[in-house]
Amino acid sequence: MSSEFGDLKIDQIGVVTNNLDRIADYFREKFGVDFVSFETTQKNAKIKIALTNLGDVQLELIQVLEGETIHTDFLKRKGEGLHHIGFFVKDLDEKLRIAEEKGMKVVEQGEIVGVRYAYLDTEKDIGITLEFIQV
Repeated sequence: MSSEFGDLKIDQIGVVTNNLDRIADYFREKFGVDFVSFETTQKNAKIKIALTNLGDVQLELIQVLEGETIHTDFLKRKGEGLHHIGFFVKDLDEKLRIAEEKGMKVVEQGEIVGVRYAYLDTEKDIGITLEFIQV
């Protein structure tokens, strides 16, 4: 997709779950897919993340182990499932400037293991959160 944002393609699908290992095991058993997983602290919460590449798209599984995050809010409102679609970008600040001009606010941003990200407040408009991930 080409626009003021440049050429965007879906690079990541994020799934929020109460049991990351269950989903990772399912993909491993059914499709032979292995994940790289790690735990990290994010804004007073402890989360577990597992990543794998399925062709050109990264699948991210997210489980909150302790604390409250945007993900726990999602789980309370909707249950487990598709949380976000992510776009890998070179200049996160520039993409956020454009998003702001287009009326898309940032609901959360931060850094996990050296990777900057920002979730946009798009769920109320399109039913899903969009994320920019700086690569």
